[in-house]
Amino acid sequence: MTMIPWFMQFLINCRAESAIKIASDIEYLCRYAKDGITPLLEDAKAFDLIKKLGVVELYKTSKNFAASAKKIETLTKKQYSTSIITPDDLRHIEGNVKLPFYKGVFYQDAWNIIDPALMVKRLADNFIKSGGKFTKLDIIKINKEPTGGVKIISENNHIFAKQAVIAAGAFSTRIKCGGVDRLPLEAERGYHVMFNKANDLIKRPISCIEHGVFISPIMNGIRAAGTVEFGGLSDKKSQKRIEFIEKSAKEILPNLADYKIDSSWLGYRPTMPDSLPVIGRSREMPDVILAFAHQHLGMTLGGITGKIIAEIATNKPSSLNISAYSPERFNI
Repeated sequence: MTMIPWFMQFLINCRAESAIKIASDIEYLCRYAKDGITPLLEDAKAFDLIKKLGVVELYKTSKNFAASAKKIETLTKKQYSTSIITPDDLRHIEGNVKLPFYKGVFYQDAWNIIDPALMVKRLADNFIKSGGKFTKLDIIKINKEPTGGVKIISENNHIFAKQAVIAAGAFSTRIKCGGVDRLPLEAERGYHVMFNKANDLIKRPISCIEHGVFISPIMNGIRAAGTVEFGGLSDKKSQKRIEFIEKSAKEILPNLADYKIDSSWLGYRPTMPDSLPVIGRSREMPDVILAFAHQHLGMTLGGITGKIIAEIATNKPSSLNISAYSPERFNI
C-alpha cells in the first residue's frame, strides 16, 4: 500500500507527452556520458577495462520490433550509430547466439565495462592517490551547522565539512537531511547470475527485449542480468527470478549450459517516479548536494554527474542545463 502514491506519480509520467520529455532529458545527460567518464578513466589508467564493440538488442516478433521503430528512428536522427540486423547478420558477429528472432538493433557506439568492480577500485585508488580520503561509516543524518557547513553523523562518529554530497543510490533517502528523506525514491530490484569462465562465448552485450534480460561478457565470465522488482531495500531474493534469468540466458546462448553458475545476487536501481536523477543543492540545506536516482544508468552517468557536482560545489557555472534534474521539482 505504501507504494501507491509513487506508482500514481509514475503512471502520470507514462503519458505520451511526459514520457517523450523524460526520454529527451535522459538522452541529454547520456549524450555527455563519455565526456564525463573519459578523463577519469584515463587518469586512473582504467581504459583497458573498456570494450568498444557495441550492444545488440534482439526482438522475437515483428510486432515488438515495430513498437521500437520510433526509438530507433529518434536515435538515428540524433546521430547515434545504429543498424538493423537480421539472424544472418548476427551469425557473422556472434555465432554462438542461437535464439530465434525476427530482427535486432546493433548500437555500435556503446561501450562495455569488462570488470565493473575493478574499474570502481581503480577510480577509488586514484582518488586516494590524488589526496582523497576514504572513511566507511553508517551515516544516520546530516545537520546544518550554525556557523556554516554541515555535521555528518554516524552512530559512533561525526565529521564536520564545508559541504557534503549524498550519492548513496537507493539508500540516499535513508539519511535524514533537510527533507531529503521525503523524496519519493524507490528501488527497482534487478537480478544477476554469473556464469563462470564463459566470457569467450560472445564479444558484446546481447539482450532479448521480450525477456528483459542482458547477457554481457566480463573479465571472468558472462553476467546475465535483468527484470524489475519493486521490493524495497529488503535483501530477500526471489529464486523464481534467478531461475528465469538463468533460463533466458541459456535460450539466448545455449552453450551456457556447459558452464557453472558462480554466483547470483540482486541490486537496487534507485528510481524516482519520473525516472530522472536528482542532481543539485538541497533547498533546505544548501551545503548538501544531491546526486542519485540514475535508475538503470548509474555507471553510464556517474562520470558526467561527478563533473556537474564538482561545478556546483565550487560555484562554477554548470557546463550543462540541469534544471530537469533539480530536487526542487519535488518541493525539496
